[in-house]
Amino acid sequence: MIVQCPGCKLKYDVSGRPPATRARCRCGTVFELPSPDDNADALSCPKCGASTASDATKCAYCDTELARARCAACFALMFQQATHCHKCGAAADAPARAMHDDGSTQFQCPRCEEPLVANMVGDALIDQCMSCGGVWLDHNVFERLVDNADQRQKISTAFDRAVSPAKAVDGRAVVYLKCPECEVLMNRKNFSRYSGVIVDICKAHGVWFDYQELATIIDWVRDGGLQSARERKAGEARSQRRVAASPTVEMLTRDVSRTGAGYEIGIDLLIEGISRLFR
Repeated sequence: MIVQCPGCKLKYDVSGRPPATRARCRCGTVFELPSPDDNADALSCPKCGASTASDATKCAYCDTELARARCAACFALMFQQATHCHKCGAAADAPARAMHDDGSTQFQCPRCEEPLVANMVGDALIDQCMSCGGVWLDHNVFERLVDNADQRQKISTAFDRAVSPAKAVDGRAVVYLKCPECEVLMNRKNFSRYSGVIVDICKAHGVWFDYQELATIIDWVRDGGLQSARERKAGEARSQRRVAASPTVEMLTRDVSRTGAGYEIGIDLLIEGISRLFR
């Protein structure tokens, strides 16, 4: 069963835990696990919109296979293919976090293995290491942060008041860290390709920022770096499409295929042909 924290809206998988027991979210909210009722609702097919009984396994109009689920926020019945709850509008496709048997959800720092301290800044849940100053953000929280200037300002103000960490971390050293949630090694990536800030990303859960990295990214976004990066990527994509559609590249590709030349020779010819377009 998936439940949503009423405080920060994070979702948790509490399958196997009995109703009426209490759970504590990372944001500090303590809530009781509900007991969903069995009242049937009239639902709409997520593909064609036709009215469908809640116990139907297939849409009578478009034959879409249907599987029932419950909204993590209001526990209304809905179909698994739906992106939002038809009753309360809550997002249905946000990932669910694991919850420990004792109801706790605290994580450890991937750098120094100290417990992360969770705080709400505005409507953003931030897990921070008080030892090294690193910060863990869920993907949905980080996306809101990037797109919301007011939220960026609140977090910048919070970081300006923060005390310098007791433990220094050399962010330039290439070390692959484990995700605080699933403990799978994260990928190191240059945020938005041009920011110059190398962050650690778990594709399933979130992003880890070493001390001052999040503040640097917030400043970069505020100064127009993200918009500039998006425009640059769009320009590169247009250039790649023009190159791929050029007669020279098409001719070289066709000739290599026709003559049966080796892979290495074909690639060399292709690169040479592309380079001519930019001379």
